[in-house]
Amino acid sequence: MTVTTGPDPVEAIKASPIPFCFYREVHKGLRYGLFQLVTAVGSVDCADPQARDGVVDQVHAVITLLTEHHDHEDTALQSLIRANAPTVAPLLEEGHAEVEQDLVEIELRTDRLATSTGTEAVIAGLDLYGFLSLFVGRYLAHMGLEEGTVMATLRETISVEDLLQVQIAFRSSVPPPTMCRFIAVIMPALDPEERATLLGGMYAGAPPEIFELFRAATEAALQPAEYEALAGRIGLV
Repeated sequence: MTVTTGPDPVEAIKASPIPFCFYREVHKGLRYGLFQLVTAVGSVDCADPQARDGVVDQVHAVITLLTEHHDHEDTALQSLIRANAPTVAPLLEEGHAEVEQDLVEIELRTDRLATSTGTEAVIAGLDLYGFLSLFVGRYLAHMGLEEGTVMATLRETISVEDLLQVQIAFRSSVPPPTMCRFIAVIMPALDPEERATLLGGMYAGAPPEIFELFRAATEAALQPAEYEALAGRIGLV
């Protein structure tokens, strides 16, 4: 895993048997959110207006996360990737364009579900479920490219010290309210050590009032026993 806390994070990264990766934590969160979404759309009673409205809201929330994630990647990382991984940069840009088209299609199908009733709503729900399932398959491959070929190339061309600074700058540029929305899907998807690394890094680096937002979002995202274990591990209790 990516280790960013402790007395010497660079040495910890170098000593770790798991390669450094910008994407690991956020992609775990996006997978968690997408898998939950597909399950929710597949199991919802589309003829029930309240249930239908709830799953429509869930679709919109995940689309917002994906859009914010891609916008942030394009702003903070794409120029770095073009400079240091020029052979794969066009593949990423093409992938992002395809994702944007897919998100438009998901929105259209979601709007159709939201405005349908009875049997038409059931048909619209199945159509949305089928498209979402195909989209998730394509998106998993896209994330695999970033985690695999892209990161392997960056690790060959950029020092660990510089990669760490890029990651810190990348995370620090996310507005706190946006970070809290990501925490809601990231923290449940991480293993205990990853949770401690992520929240511990926030504890060490964020102003107290900002860290409290992140801490509260983390507590809300986890089961009580999971949060208690995490808080004890990084010295919050």
